[in-house]
Amino acid sequence: MEKRFASIWFPFLLTDWLCILRPELKKCAFVFTAPVHGRVIITAGNALAARQGIQVGMPLADARALVHEIEVFDDKPDRNIKLLKDWQSGSSGLRIG
Repeated sequence: MEKRFASIWFPFLLTDWLCILRPELKKCAFVFTAPVHGRVIITAGNALAARQGIQVGMPLADARALVHEIEVFDDKPDRNIKLLKDWQSGSSGLRIG
């Protein structure tokens, strides 16, 4: 019997999680950032930020040039993995549907 694998992509996992905790963020562009080799790099952004041209991997300075009023939050290492594990156990507050 062949093994089958499925790949699921959650491009807005972190930002959707934060919007659940802080609903007022649904109306503004925001990103998560982390320092990488002396630069502050975007690690995640919400859909509104993406529509305005902000991409994961972009330096924060470039993002601020595109969207002056962007909200910025510090990312923590492996936060997305913890969210997925919490989601699997049912303790994250995230749900599908």
